[in-house]
Amino acid sequence: MNRITLDLEFTPKVIQLLSGLIGENTPANTAQTVPENTEDKPTEEVVTKDELRKYALKLSRAGKQDIVKGIFNRFGTEKLSGVKESDYPLLKQALLNA
Repeated sequence: MNRITLDLEFTPKVIQLLSGLIGENTPANTAQTVPENTEDKPTEEVVTKDELRKYALKLSRAGKQDIVKGIFNRFGTEKLSGVKESDYPLLKQALLNA
C-alpha cells in the first residue's frame, strides 16, 4: 500500500516533467532550430557505373538490346565504358524510360 501511495505522489511531477519535454520538441519549436538550406543548387544524385550496368542488363535480358544500343549511341559510344561520368544521371533516365 505504501508503494501505491508513493507512486501516486510522484505521478503529477512525472507528468509535468514529461509534458514539459514534449512541449519543447513539438514541430513548431523544432522547426526554428533546424538550419535552413541556403544553397540554391539542386542536390545531384550519385549514379554509379554498376547501377547503370544493372539497368542496361535488365533491358537486354528483356529482349531490348537494340534500344540499349540506341541509347548508348545517343551518348556517342557503343558501350557503358565510353559514357562520361557526368552523363550518368542522363543515361540512367534514358534507361529507366526505355
